[in-house]
Amino acid sequence: MSQAELGKILNITQQTVNHYETGKRKPDQDMLANIANYFNVSIDWIIGRSPIRTLSIPDPNIEKFELREGVNPDELPPEKVKEIYDALENLQNGIDALKKSLSKRVND
Repeated sequence: MSQAELGKILNITQQTVNHYETGKRKPDQDMLANIANYFNVSIDWIIGRSPIRTLSIPDPNIEKFELREGVNPDELPPEKVKEIYDALENLQNGIDALKKSLSKRVND
């Protein structure tokens, strides 16, 4: 998933997504909730405060990526693998930027 695609989904610009990923800007609480809802993860997981990744109450109206137990990732179609990989990579970049930003605040 590109920054532009994620921006469209979250109703923000590609530049704003880029700023989140690079740590130039921090998402506010509402945007963190939107990101967490879209990816079906907890805000605490996004910012590194919890090892619990998924939300306890999934919203059926939110498209999400999920590999259930017994599903072999090798059997997924290549386009789905790429979509999942890109989403995870973008999310990880955002998490890394948030961690960096938060660690500065914690260490001050």
